[in-house]
Amino acid sequence: MQAISKAKIKLFTSLSVKKYRHQHGLFIVEGKKMVQEACQSNWKIAAVIAREDVREKVAEWLPGQEIVSATETEFATLSAHQNPEGLLAVLHFPNEKFCVPLPIFSLPEGPGFILDGIQDPGNLGTILRVADWFGFPEVILGPGTVDLLNPKTLRSSMGAIFRVNVVYTETLLPLINANKERIIAADLEGENLQNFSGSGKEFVVIGNEARGLSDEISGIPGIRKVFIAGEGGAESLNAAVSSGIFAWNLRYLQK
Repeated sequence: MQAISKAKIKLFTSLSVKKYRHQHGLFIVEGKKMVQEACQSNWKIAAVIAREDVREKVAEWLPGQEIVSATETEFATLSAHQNPEGLLAVLHFPNEKFCVPLPIFSLPEGPGFILDGIQDPGNLGTILRVADWFGFPEVILGPGTVDLLNPKTLRSSMGAIFRVNVVYTETLLPLINANKERIIAADLEGENLQNFSGSGKEFVVIGNEARGLSDEISGIPGIRKVFIAGEGGAESLNAAVSSGIFAWNLRYLQK
């Protein structure tokens, strides 16, 4: 097991900043589960790095995988966690369009999510996990949505990033206008989800945590708005929780 070089430490440390992730086409995942998921995927791995005190365990977790060793101090420099497990992997972007906003005018088969300005990385990661759990193959990220490769997003996704197709779009308006019959938008001013009837292949638009749907999306004539009824006194549901309820409804009630 070779030791990590100072040049690699400098490069990999810079990946904590979005600008450098995109400049180098590299990002980091941490922890046993995420690294195992990465190694089992078809994504190209640049390096697997283990802290010296856990390298023997890591060799058991990842048989046959080439591993680079780092001291405790070196690993702490690379890690975004306060109490890291001592294992991380550096991955190449899967393609040149990964995380690049693109013009999109048609929807895949669905079901899926369209995220309109989700800003909390934990919410984004959890929504990807929800999509993975319920077999939603597509998640479309609109303008203002947090970086997919934010460390907290990756951690919250629990490996879903390797199984769910995620696409950035530079604008949602033409996409939604062209596909209104296949879209429902989460909005407290809409119809009760209990009364909703659809194909089960719809895309659900989830708005910003604080503001809900953007004015641009909310004002689209004829867009179907749906809300989740509640009994208590909370003002609203968390965006990720809402995504789970919508996903369950589409997957199991809309047949």
